[in-house]
Amino acid sequence: MQFAPTANSQSFCAGDAKKVSDLTVASGTNLKWYSASSGGTLYTGTETLASGNYYVSQTLNNCESSRILVAVTVNPTPATPSISAGGGSTTFCTGGNVVLTSTSGIGYLWSNGATTQSITVSNSGSYSVQVTNASGCLSASSTAVNVTVNTIPSPPTASDQAFCSIDAKTVSDLAPSGAGIKWYSSNSASTAYAGTETLSTGTYYVSQTTSGCESARTAVNVTVNPKQADVVTNATICSEETYTWTANNTVYSTTQSGIRISNNGCTADQVLNLTVTPKPADVVTNATICSGETYTWTANNTAYSTTQSGTRISNNGCTADQVLNLTVTPKPADVVTNATICSGETYTWTVNNTVYSTTQNGTRISNNGCTADQVLNLTVTPKPADVVTNATICSGETYTWTANNTVYSTTQNGTRISNNGCTADQVLNLTVTPKPADVVTNATICSGETYTWTANNTVYSTTQSGTRISNNGCTADQVLNLTVTPKPADVVTNATICSGETYTWTANNTVYSTTQIGTRISNNGCTADQVLNLTVTPKPADVVTNATICSGETYTWTANNTAYSTTQSGTRISNNGCTADQVLNLTVTPKPADVVTNATICSGETYTWTVNNTVYSTTQNGTRISNNGCTADQVLNLTVTPKPADVVTNATICSGETYTWTANNTVYSTTQIRNKNLKQRVYCRPGAEPDCHSKTCRCCNECNNLFGRNLYLDCQQYGLQHNTKRNENQQQRVYCRPGAEPDCHS
Repeated sequence: MQFAPTANSQSFCAGDAKKVSDLTVASGTNLKWYSASSGGTLYTGTETLASGNYYVSQTLNNCESSRILVAVTVNPTPATPSISAGGGSTTFCTGGNVVLTSTSGIGYLWSNGATTQSITVSNSGSYSVQVTNASGCLSASSTAVNVTVNTIPSPPTASDQAFCSIDAKTVSDLAPSGAGIKWYSSNSASTAYAGTETLSTGTYYVSQTTSGCESARTAVNVTVNPKQADVVTNATICSEETYTWTANNTVYSTTQSGIRISNNGCTADQVLNLTVTPKPADVVTNATICSGETYTWTANNTAYSTTQSGTRISNNGCTADQVLNLTVTPKPADVVTNATICSGETYTWTVNNTVYSTTQNGTRISNNGCTADQVLNLTVTPKPADVVTNATICSGETYTWTANNTVYSTTQNGTRISNNGCTADQVLNLTVTPKPADVVTNATICSGETYTWTANNTVYSTTQSGTRISNNGCTADQVLNLTVTPKPADVVTNATICSGETYTWTANNTVYSTTQIGTRISNNGCTADQVLNLTVTPKPADVVTNATICSGETYTWTANNTAYSTTQSGTRISNNGCTADQVLNLTVTPKPADVVTNATICSGETYTWTVNNTVYSTTQNGTRISNNGCTADQVLNLTVTPKPADVVTNATICSGETYTWTANNTVYSTTQIRNKNLKQRVYCRPGAEPDCHSKTCRCCNECNNLFGRNLYLDCQQYGLQHNTKRNENQQQRVYCRPGAEPDCHS
């Protein structure tokens, strides 16, 4: 038996579509691959591998060895990735870029050879990616992303441009070369002009944009020139003259006010104001002559005897025409007097003072040509026949006769008003008709019922005694006597219940729980109504207890003997409808915030805290006096400021000179030194014991206590004048070396 070949387990990627023939061994020749350790299927080598166990033998000298197991793993192909373009478009301008990012994988392989999850692309091209999984298997390529990098165009060309202000040109009127033009106010402005902005003198910047890429900007100098003032020509001509305007060689014969020749925006307009002096108004002569007379017109010394209407002497355009209006007055028409008199009267004509009593038809007085003839037409009117008025009235009525405005109430037979000869007499025949007797209606109804009286179709519900409809004197009056039987008095039930109870009214067996005031069962007019007055006694108002305690205290409510220590707002004990509820409003007053006293004293001073009248001389941080829950605690923060270091003045003078110390304006001529290695000056009152080992003197403690200042200065300032003599009433100067004990008594 031959030795079996040797082989290791093997892994493949499904995407490689490996065959059995792709399996390898560590050692062995003339290999055969099977599906089982014995028997099974002998593979031809073209079968596609799948995860599982494969068995291999080798054949030497026509002898086949035993088989060994080879475990094969076919790892799955990762899902095809996708690409996202983060933070921008895949189309951009030169100098830009886009970040392409693959979906997650273990490893990455981009079409440009990159092996990171994201790549930054700045060149045009088609980009795809494959990912590997933990088994190292490579996915299919993703859908390619096309990246387009557009070239930034060169700046547009534009020359400096000039405009006239009158043209009101806008940015859109500027004329550069290029496409996708944008104008800006500066070389770095971020916002482009809209194009509607009115141009002004200055520098404008223009770019062009192609394929979304904007070029650098070109500066264009713009000049906006103002329009020149109008050239105004003022001229005057006479009426009917002409004027030729040299500006346009046009002939004018009428007034021209502001005729304008508009030139381009930079050239002054030409304006013509031409005044044509009007011809003076006609000199009109108005004259009147009588028919047959003549009139000589001084304008031409011509005699006229007939009417002249607008006879004209025409003069040139600068001189008024002469006009004659001559009126020849014709003989006036007859003055006709028309008069009428009554039969038997006379008429005196004022024209000739003649009295006439008969009819005159065209009686004439003839006058000369300038005066109208007088004509009289006189009519004598005959007396008219009587005017008879026949009238009838009812008894009690009156009649007013319009002929004399007199009121009549009785019969009149041939009552006459006699008039003059021109007016007919008035005659009245008046008949008075007597009134018929009353028509009386008697009726009876019950209370609440109604009665309709046919005499006037009126409905009555109350007693009517002799109610009358008065008619005119020719018609009988209608009279109504109506009796209404009264309704019995109400049957009233008065009852009282408590809040929450009910009451059953026997009159209608209805149950009531609320107050009823005058609830009525209405019956007919012959039966008394039933009335219910039910009073529901309301529940008494809440008995409210308002109390206040301090924080930490308790309150016992007598209504339920319960102790409370927290705020109670409207705590209620509910009682029945006849008894008031108990309500507790308990306020727990919070303890007030601390009352903090912040104070500062100097070193050596004391501070008396008014809260406890205690004197403090050292720093206190939050020293507390604790009070009850209703009273704020008192807190003291006392700062003791340390005494500053000495202010040392070092000065040197020559022997015989003096030095004025500005600290006390004192003049010194001897050495003044405060130093432990030298002597120091001490001032003492008689009986005091100086201390030469300190910078202050115990001998002047009076000054320190009084003024709280440096002893030496205080002694000087407050009049403790030194004297080298021993005197019981003054101080004396003592000098000590360090370590020495001065004797103020010697």
